[in-house]
Amino acid sequence: MTKTIFLDRDGVLVREPLFDPAIGSASEAIDTWEKFEILPDVANAFKKLKGAGYQILIITNQDGIDDGFIKPDIYEEMNKKLLLFVEENGGEKIEKIYTCPHSAGGTCNCRKPKRGLIDEALKDYPEIDLSRSWFVGDRTTDIELGKLIGARTVFLQASHDLQKGLFPESIVTNLEGAVDFILNSRS
Repeated sequence: MTKTIFLDRDGVLVREPLFDPAIGSASEAIDTWEKFEILPDVANAFKKLKGAGYQILIITNQDGIDDGFIKPDIYEEMNKKLLLFVEENGGEKIEKIYTCPHSAGGTCNCRKPKRGLIDEALKDYPEIDLSRSWFVGDRTTDIELGKLIGARTVFLQASHDLQKGLFPESIVTNLEGAVDFILNSRS
């Protein structure tokens, strides 16, 4: 059985723009190359994961696609750049990116904290052992999904607060801190 680290994308791997109430949810959309910035600790985090035996999958909500803020082709190009960056910097490979493109108010089953994207990943990688896996994210929905599937969780506290009553295994400030915690927690 394969142990997996599920990562959110924006706010974990890529800098998430700050919410601007004057603009609304469009202000958080990474819709231009000027807004696409891989966080500085990502290369080191993935180098630390190299050879640790974890499969890496990204699980991300991208409602800006359905809402018309993010062009699907630009989004895919940004993902390719992220995958290439990790590969070129000698880190553990990201196997696949699973995306929910639907609006926040929609009724899909793939928008976190629903488990549709996890179920899709389990079809692609049936050897995943959720009980030996981790979910790392910067929003309450990431931790909720991790708990729902029986994975251990790490919350990256950067620009969002964690809802009271949720207890991740750790709260850190960046991906490298999450990786250090995960690697030190191996049993």
